[in-house]
Amino acid sequence: MKGLSIEEEQKIVTKNTILLGYVGSIAHGTYQPSTKPDSIDDKDIMGICIGNPETYLGFDRFEQKIVKYKEWDSVIYEIKKMFHLLLKCNPNVMSLLWLSDNYYIIKEEAGERIIENRRFFVSKKAYYSFTGYAYSQLKRMGTSESGVFLNKTLTRIEDEIRRRCLQV
Repeated sequence: MKGLSIEEEQKIVTKNTILLGYVGSIAHGTYQPSTKPDSIDDKDIMGICIGNPETYLGFDRFEQKIVKYKEWDSVIYEIKKMFHLLLKCNPNVMSLLWLSDNYYIIKEEAGERIIENRRFFVSKKAYYSFTGYAYSQLKRMGTSESGVFLNKTLTRIEDEIRRRCLQV
């Protein structure tokens, strides 16, 4: 990953990761680099890994690894946990399977197979999951922290519209 040493990557990405991609603002095309004055974005990545044999034999427990390091925000799910979330049509994790190819950082053969079979995770549950997620996000916008983000974004959009109108 650009700007990170091998040691730093190992802090963020779990061993045996089979699929890893950019999600959030990068995947949605709204990322503002930290060099920009109004930037509030981090680099969100999500992935799927295969746990150690001890996990599947019942001697160890591992569901996910969450790491916030510098501007990186990483979550790597153990494959069984990811499948559980995908079968519930969790909007956050579903997005990992529908990224453009250029947003994947790691795509091993097993990860590619999951993407090829992503249709098996789509069901009518998606309607309820996605509408519930959208409603909760709208509700969060009423809080002060999210309101500040929304106001900054709207101000940026208004400024851009004004700038373009003045050019005409």
